Amino acid sequence: MHTFCFSCPICGVGFSSTKKSRKYCSRDCANAARRGVPSEIAGAYHPSFSHGMSGSPEYKTWTAVIQRCHNSQDKSYKDYGAKGISVCDSWRESFESFLADMGPRPSRKHSIDRYPNQNGNYEPRNCRWATSTEQNRNKRTNHLIASNGVTLCISEWSEKTGISVHAIRKRLRIGWSPETAVSIPVGQLSQSGRGRPFQSHCKNGHPLCDGNIYVRGNQRKCVQCRREYDRKTYSSRQALSHSR
Repeated sequence: MHTFCFSCPICGVGFSSTKKSRKYCSRDCANAARRGVPSEIAGAYHPSFSHGMSGSPEYKTWTAVIQRCHNSQDKSYKDYGAKGISVCDSWRESFESFLADMGPRPSRKHSIDRYPNQNGNYEPRNCRWATSTEQNRNKRTNHLIASNGVTLCISEWSEKTGISVHAIRKRLRIGWSPETAVSIPVGQLSQSGRGRPFQSHCKNGHPLCDGNIYVRGNQRKCVQCRREYDRKTYSSRQALSHSR
């Protein structure tokens, strides 16, 4: 079988193939050509045969972050490169540098995450391997609450204090201050951010706790009292209809 020798038009590396129609040395170079990757960054898509990891999760992560930051035709470019986010020079020029700084991916549940600055660049001091839970807590859209010098998202405050996420959000919605919303246990007497008292029980003695509260305007209402009122109203209407 005859072997043909070629030079890859993307990365310039020589390669051989038994197929005369082959144009590129690797799938990465073929994808780069199909997507119209600019020549100045085309080298970043060439797999380094010295490390033998061109099919590894770490290598795929490396090529993905370069594409989303430096390839204007990538579908994620508008959320990264268009906003000024870039990959540091050492990582763009060498997969080995990226792997040495990041290390192997801990598990299939981990992916690259920019931390602690989610608006920063991809560089050694601002990247980590993180799970989806950790990344969700590092989103720019998260509602952060500061209390006693500590700033956390609502789900982290819920884990730390034992107050449900639903209760914290409801407290904030009806006017509680952020510090009070994450510090007062559910059912305990407290004061809202507007100075209104929040009682632990309604006027009929029912506990005002999770599952027994609904909000009307800026006031907390008792679910049990509402149900009893509805039952009495229904009974009176039934009696009235039978009397007729």
